[in-house]
Amino acid sequence: MTAPRDNASPATAADNAGADARRTRPFTARLGRFVLRWWATAAALALGLAVTLLLWRFAILREQGRLFGQFRSNAADRVQAIKARVLRDVDAGHFLNAFYAGSQEVTRDEFRAFCRPLFERYGEVRAAMWIPRLTPEDLLTLHTRMEEEERIRNFEVWEWQQDEPVIASTRAEIFPVLYAEGQNDVSWWVGYDLGSDAEFLDGLRRTCARADTTLIECNRFFDRMVVPSEYAAATDDGWFSSPAEKAGRIPPPLPREELADRHGVMILTPVFSGEGIGPDEDARYHLLGVAAVVVDVDRLIDAALPEFLLDPGIVMNIEDQWSVEGDRVLYRDPGFDPDAPPVRTLLRPLQWTEMVQLAGPTWAIECRALPSFAGQRQSWTSWTILAIGIAMSLAVAMYVNVLAGRAMTVSQLVVERTAELKEANRKLKEEIAERERAEAVIRDAQALYMSLVESLPLHVLRKDLDGKFTFANSSLCELLGLSLDEIRGKTDFDFYPPDLASKYRQDDRRVIETGEIFEDIEEHERDGETHFVQVKKSPVRDADGRIVGVQAVFWDVTEQKLAEEGLKRAKEAAEAANRAKSIFLANMSHEIRTPMNAILGMAELLAETELSEEQREYAQIIKEAGESLLSIINDILDFSKIEAGRLDLDRTSFALRESLGDTMKGLAVKAYRKGIELAYRVDPRVPETVVGDPLRLRQVITNLVDNAIKFTEEGEVVVEVELAEQQDDSVVLVFHVRDTGIGIPPEKQQAIFEAFEQADSSTTRRYGGTGLGLAISSRLVQLMGGTLSLKSEVGKGSTFTFQVRLDVAAEGRQVEYQFPPRDTPLLVVDDNETNRRILAEMIGNWGLATTTAGSAAEAQRHIEQAAAAGKPFELIVTDAHMPEVDGFSLCRRLRDDPKTADVP
Repeated sequence: MTAPRDNASPATAADNAGADARRTRPFTARLGRFVLRWWATAAALALGLAVTLLLWRFAILREQGRLFGQFRSNAADRVQAIKARVLRDVDAGHFLNAFYAGSQEVTRDEFRAFCRPLFERYGEVRAAMWIPRLTPEDLLTLHTRMEEEERIRNFEVWEWQQDEPVIASTRAEIFPVLYAEGQNDVSWWVGYDLGSDAEFLDGLRRTCARADTTLIECNRFFDRMVVPSEYAAATDDGWFSSPAEKAGRIPPPLPREELADRHGVMILTPVFSGEGIGPDEDARYHLLGVAAVVVDVDRLIDAALPEFLLDPGIVMNIEDQWSVEGDRVLYRDPGFDPDAPPVRTLLRPLQWTEMVQLAGPTWAIECRALPSFAGQRQSWTSWTILAIGIAMSLAVAMYVNVLAGRAMTVSQLVVERTAELKEANRKLKEEIAERERAEAVIRDAQALYMSLVESLPLHVLRKDLDGKFTFANSSLCELLGLSLDEIRGKTDFDFYPPDLASKYRQDDRRVIETGEIFEDIEEHERDGETHFVQVKKSPVRDADGRIVGVQAVFWDVTEQKLAEEGLKRAKEAAEAANRAKSIFLANMSHEIRTPMNAILGMAELLAETELSEEQREYAQIIKEAGESLLSIINDILDFSKIEAGRLDLDRTSFALRESLGDTMKGLAVKAYRKGIELAYRVDPRVPETVVGDPLRLRQVITNLVDNAIKFTEEGEVVVEVELAEQQDDSVVLVFHVRDTGIGIPPEKQQAIFEAFEQADSSTTRRYGGTGLGLAISSRLVQLMGGTLSLKSEVGKGSTFTFQVRLDVAAEGRQVEYQFPPRDTPLLVVDDNETNRRILAEMIGNWGLATTTAGSAAEAQRHIEQAAAAGKPFELIVTDAHMPEVDGFSLCRRLRDDPKTADVP
């Protein structure tokens, strides 16, 4: 065999090192030229972009300066227009003042006649009022005048209290509305004492201090001044009389959400007596009254702003800076959001606020631009400059890049062509060396394959897709008595009979079509003897995974086949003998049990005669030994029936809970003798009556519980039945038998289910038994459609679990129980936690209120607490055997106590 050629020669290594160095130098040169070219391109591009950004920034600042100038001009014009309109409305108050100052006495008709042209000229003035200043002594004269001259019956001065009109309280100064005219009917305001309104009194104080007209905010009652006229109720002349009548006619205030959009101001103009007011005198003492006009701010703004100022991109907000209570907002455009930040430019926000002094108060008029304001006036000049600058910068950069690239191309081409020639020469040498190494590997692989095939004690052959032999090992050549050259190129028809050759060809096609391995054991007659040959055929694939032929391996397995047949016959004979033994034992069941029953019967009869203590002890020993022997015989006979297949299950209806209870009663004495607790629990969902074999089910439970008691020295044995699956006509029940016994080691847990097996030989000597109980139980559970399993831990106990499928009785027997009324208080006393849990669940399903206690002392505390709460226990269930104080002593204590003597 040729040795593998894995190591390159020193000359080849040197060539490779030189080639690496040559490749490194052109790469470094190319990298330098590449960096220089793109550095020049980046510099040209950066310079162009810098100039472009400067020009774009200058154009942006210029456009935004123009935009702010337009906004500021519009805002300033709005402020001036509003200020002029407000001063014009103040003149209305002056006209009303002059009207009263120039008249000796003004009647209602005269006041109405004066107001009509006032409303026509000033459309935003919604109402006008004359409010005289009176003292309590003047009220009688006022009542007489209003009833006789003004024809108003039962005239009263009134005020608002909790949105209800009531007779006004007595004050040192009274300011009733004597006359009221408006664009809507506001006559119901007559008699209202504005002196009861704190805001009016504050405005009156300021207008007296200024001795001139003053504006006050009147949003709180402006809604009642602008209600439609159909709310105004009319008497004979349309005027109101007493507050009682007003209560039925005054319209209700508008909802808060509608009132929030209404804003108004009241212009107060004081009217003083003709006497001069000294510098140290209080002008209020010379005050005859106040002429007031109510102005709708929304209408005022609409009238003040001409069409050219109503730009929808600018919104406005007006607030009264003098107002300290209530809503300070006098006007607000719908699009104005006080919480939102204003629209900004690069220079400043588009926001303008001006404080305007108007007849006393100061109004803050704020204008803001909406995004649409800037959008409508946006100029594309700056963006055009930016786009053109970027395009020109890119064009210059690309031009610089092209120039640098052309200079690099010529030198690069020379370097690349030289490198390509050197690289081609190097690759050619590598390919030649690689081919030589591959040929050597193939020769080595072929030699290894031939060595392996020729050394196998098997017949090996290969065929192509047409069934012609392409290879046969020396073993096959020797079998056929031909050389490889004589075999190659021929088919199975040249060596075997036609029917056998056809079978071989059919097997080959199956392997080629499916691509799967084919195995078979063929039987041949040769020299009067039968021979068996095992054949294994597999597809032959090329490097691309395509099937190009079939490879077959076959060898003689006659001895192996004959040995298998001999083992099979021996097994069948053994099984037949075992079945015969089982059938014999099953048939002998009656004959074996009959004398044993006679012995047990005679022992019981003998025990009932007059015997000495020693004789009675002997009779008891005979009885117990006979029962043990009968139990062993029953186990052996049952196991034999199961092995012989002669054990059939019955199908009968039975009450599961009753059957389980009877089973546990029979085992309770044995548990009591060992001093361990024995309890069971049945899932409330389990049907009352089921169909199955109650005798065999009881036998399984008895075996498991008996073993649990046998191997448990202290603690408890608990049986639980759960509902695992329920259908219309059947249920699957899971039984758990749990103990706190010695436990079973993991390596022994599988063996104990085999016949005549126990966990340890010492167990048999100490506890006895045949080792058939679990084997019989496991097979009985299998006959009932389930499996028996085990979970155990040495020193802590074991849990045996099995499940069975039982049918549900079509007409199950319904047992009627008499239960106490629902929620009857009941106390359960037991020192075993499992027993308490089972009893609590069972009693809870009956609808009783259950309380549990683990000792007599704890029970006594529960009884005293229940009695103190007025809910004494009506029933007490207690365990008889408990540590310290047992159940009997507890019952005696309860009987001796008058409070619990009657509790059952």
